Amino acid sequence: MRSYLTFWGALVALLVSPGLRVVPQHLYAQSRDAALIQTLHHGQDPEARRQAAIRISKLDVTVALEPLMKALLADRSPIVRAACADALATLGTPAALSALRAATHDENAGVKQKAEAAVDKLTKLAAQPLEKLLVLISSPPGKGGGAKVATSIVGLPQRLRDEFTRELKNSADIELRDDPKAIESSESAFAIESTVTSLQKRTTPRGELEVPCDINVTISLLPGKRVVGIVSGGKDSLALWDILGKHYSAPLYHLLGGKTRAQVPTYTTCIGYGPIQDYAAWHDDAGVLARSLLADGIGAMKIWPFDEFSEGSFGQYISPAQVEAGLAPVRRIRDAVGSAMEIGIECHFRWNRASMERIVAALEPYDILFLEDVLPAVYPDEIKLLGQRTRIPIIGSELLMTRWQLREWLEKHVSPIVMTDPVWNGGIGETRKIAALAETYGVPLVLHNVAGPICHAACMHLGAHIPNLFFVESVRAFYKSYFPILSTIEVAVSNGHLPVPAGPGLGVTLRDSALARPDLTRTLSEGEGLAQGRRAMGDHWAVEAIR
Repeated sequence: MRSYLTFWGALVALLVSPGLRVVPQHLYAQSRDAALIQTLHHGQDPEARRQAAIRISKLDVTVALEPLMKALLADRSPIVRAACADALATLGTPAALSALRAATHDENAGVKQKAEAAVDKLTKLAAQPLEKLLVLISSPPGKGGGAKVATSIVGLPQRLRDEFTRELKNSADIELRDDPKAIESSESAFAIESTVTSLQKRTTPRGELEVPCDINVTISLLPGKRVVGIVSGGKDSLALWDILGKHYSAPLYHLLGGKTRAQVPTYTTCIGYGPIQDYAAWHDDAGVLARSLLADGIGAMKIWPFDEFSEGSFGQYISPAQVEAGLAPVRRIRDAVGSAMEIGIECHFRWNRASMERIVAALEPYDILFLEDVLPAVYPDEIKLLGQRTRIPIIGSELLMTRWQLREWLEKHVSPIVMTDPVWNGGIGETRKIAALAETYGVPLVLHNVAGPICHAACMHLGAHIPNLFFVESVRAFYKSYFPILSTIEVAVSNGHLPVPAGPGLGVTLRDSALARPDLTRTLSEGEGLAQGRRAMGDHWAVEAIR
């Protein structure tokens, strides 16, 4: 028996060893990370969730940030929320700071105290001089002996600097240089800069702002290049479009070419925030929640009742009993309001196709509006096969960035509906191009929108303009709680539709009271504008120093 166990132990060791690479180590790490995140979000034991939060804080910041933020704001246990506050304090990102500020209103005194201490620490850190992160991306491999990236990391918190440097070192064709002057003499040919300097780089020394389409020029250079990542793009693109609209006294939808509809169809994603606890409500009694949403004019809701059962098997198997338990909220909605409420099911990439086929077969009788992100978007063929086995439309995927990643999805007819996020995918211009590409295939588009009032306003204008719009996502818990505190936007759903903000640009303004808050962090770029020609941000031949 001992020799038998020794044999299998040795085989497992070989499979995960760096030399053999039968099971690549990065895939093993991804599975481990996913298990931690599942424990944090769906574990039954608060202590196990607390330990998971501590371990997640030691992962790559791009992996750790979102699950920790979600647990900080949604977990029912104070010890878990407190652990998430401590963990987010070590990450030091603006998003972490925003989540911690929200947690300063936590009902538990201990969590509130930890959040306040973390906010104070990070606010002081943010006040220190930055702040520039510059990534230069060279020609494709094969030209001049292979691609190299010269990277300058200046003024970042040590935690983020270590994470970013470690990721870059994993690639053999990336060259790291700490000296900013080294960039000027490098062979690199493309630049992407952080938000703190991007507006300055689009402003001429005379103070003239470059037009927003410069971001489209930047995006168009990405195919064929060794891209480390888009450090910024979507959010400052929103700012530029807003400024342009205000300059010409025109709403954003006019700049895009006009409206195709007066109001925007929406479904609400049932997240909880502040006094609006829709997430807890659909766990307690989804039928009661459905009546509440209908009373607010909302005719479509999205929930994720099967996610919790993926934890035990890592999404490899769901039992008939678990399927029945997952159906319970769906049944309550149908029992309470019948077909008056459309139901979308979010799957969060948690299951394999075999398990998803069992789930969709059980959902068939309930007239489901859509299934979202049924499998990871890197498996388009598997997703297409699943779609062929159900009448329920599949949507994918918010994680497909830019039109080039959507192109394969559309060419293969993977799903009858596609989704994109106007802040993640490269901005307003890129969203319009994605919509036009989908329209040529007769495929409708959903706009992913789980964000604040500025991004919500951008989605409303895009939703009014795009001809092939299916729905725009919205979150009742957000627009009924903190939207009016931060901004002038007014959100009132009527007959399942949202209004388009009036006024020039995005039609929304941040309130003076929000800008005067003592916990506000401002980041300003110093000096005169640096743009050198209309295409300076996208065409490397416009800037002699980096040709």
